[in-house]
Amino acid sequence: MSKLNLNSDNKIVKTHGFFNKKRAKNIIPLSPIQQYVHDEITSLIPKGTSDQKAVDLGCHWGRYTATLAETYGDVIGIDYAEKAIKSAIHKDNIVYEVIDLDQNSDVIAKHSPVDLYIAVALFEMLNNPTQLCNSMYNLSLIHI
Repeated sequence: MSKLNLNSDNKIVKTHGFFNKKRAKNIIPLSPIQQYVHDEITSLIPKGTSDQKAVDLGCHWGRYTATLAETYGDVIGIDYAEKAIKSAIHKDNIVYEVIDLDQNSDVIAKHSPVDLYIAVALFEMLNNPTQLCNSMYNLSLIHI
């Protein structure tokens, strides 16, 4: 019996396919462990002010994007999953963009200056997370 040998590109494609779907109209409540994880991550997000900008990289349906929008004046949610973005949580101060950060990580520079970037569960979905990290690092140097 031969083993199925999936290369990293194929795994990424399968993962992208899994996540590129609309949010269910009847939202199922989070399980207790999902709620715990969400609450813990949310507690780590610094509060902003109305004159600050935050970017949620890999925002999917916008759960953390909406959290950012509670205290930041301008919020951008970025994800490659167009179907997920179309059904994301919308608020007046949120703009969503469909961008494949694996191929176009330098595009985030157009939003500079940014006061906060978050990327929850994103890097394991990228073929080349170093490229995005370098882009974020270079943008942070602008503020120093």
